[in-house]
Amino acid sequence: MTTPEELREFIVRARRDCYAGGIEEIIDFGFRKAEYQEGKLRYRDIWIGRERFHGWEVVFEDDRPVWSMVYSGGRSWHRPFPGPRLEEIYAFLREALLEKSSVARLGSRVGYRETGYQNGPWTYMDNGRDLEYTFDGVESISWNGEEVYFLHYCGGPIV
Repeated sequence: MTTPEELREFIVRARRDCYAGGIEEIIDFGFRKAEYQEGKLRYRDIWIGRERFHGWEVVFEDDRPVWSMVYSGGRSWHRPFPGPRLEEIYAFLREALLEKSSVARLGSRVGYRETGYQNGPWTYMDNGRDLEYTFDGVESISWNGEEVYFLHYCGGPIV
């Protein structure tokens, strides 16, 4: 059986290789999917939408689900335009997720955690927390101080 730390390290590697690494495939009804496998562990991320999206990540061990996270987010509609194009927002998101892959969207091991990353006019923030057997958080991207993207997430082990 995989330890919690081994599982966390696997999720980090899978995310680096999949979405943050630009690996995805379009499946039925406009859903997109990214998958990664190492030995008995398999990661699957499935989402739908582009400007606003909803998705689900699952890790399987020996074909049994052991961890999951759901998420929902996208472009912030309340910001004034003109602003960055959607492709620019998602390019910076991939950059930030690669830079902060060991902590992004994983809650915190010590209760509450805030993680940030900045590059020029772009700022990435992830505010996550642990709740004993689950975690949740909010991720955002700002461009020149204006929020242009948000994501809500929650998940944890499946027992």
